[in-house]
Amino acid sequence: MRSNSRLFVREFLLLSIVASFLCSLSLPARAETLSQGAELGKRLYNEGKLDETIEKMTKQVSLHPDDMVARYYLALSLYRKNRRQEAYPHLKAISVKEPHSAMGSYSSKLIGIILTESKTVKKEDGFVGLKFLNTGVVQGVFEGSPAERAGVRVNDRIVAVDGLPVEGFSQDAIAKLIIGPLGSSVSLKLMRAGKPLEVTVTRGKIYREAERIWIKDH
Repeated sequence: MRSNSRLFVREFLLLSIVASFLCSLSLPARAETLSQGAELGKRLYNEGKLDETIEKMTKQVSLHPDDMVARYYLALSLYRKNRRQEAYPHLKAISVKEPHSAMGSYSSKLIGIILTESKTVKKEDGFVGLKFLNTGVVQGVFEGSPAERAGVRVNDRIVAVDGLPVEGFSQDAIAKLIIGPLGSSVSLKLMRAGKPLEVTVTRGKIYREAERIWIKDH
């Protein structure tokens, strides 16, 4: 009995020493820094310290580009400070990286607002030659257009532009994502008969209908 008791005491002491040793070990520096950065950004933002959030989270993101929580609070702070063009790339990174999270969904909504309100379409921009509904469903493909050459068809549904999910975006916001510098490329993720399809379209010259819709000062 006494022998069993001594064995129990020795095992208990050994486990205690091992537990103390494990507790003394630090987490990997990157994981610890990511966690601290996310927590700091959340606290500063919730306290309304937007300038400090921007300063601290800009540094955090430069060191850890994959820290989406830091990007989120940085983007929200920039957005609230009316620095929306600066917020845009961070919101896009979150939406592409975490499209199904609450953070990604809200980031996408802000992107839609930014595009609708602030992006100006010019006659010099490149177009792809598409007509589509608010749902992203293609209504028409102009003959000889870049979209036609890339294989886009009527009834295809646009679900992402350059990797950015567009579910819930307005027709205006989707169009402004697709329109860009003449001669540049845009990637469209489509759903065709329930199956995903990705095409790359090279933006081309303006079309009469697009000019009538977008260019008001020609």
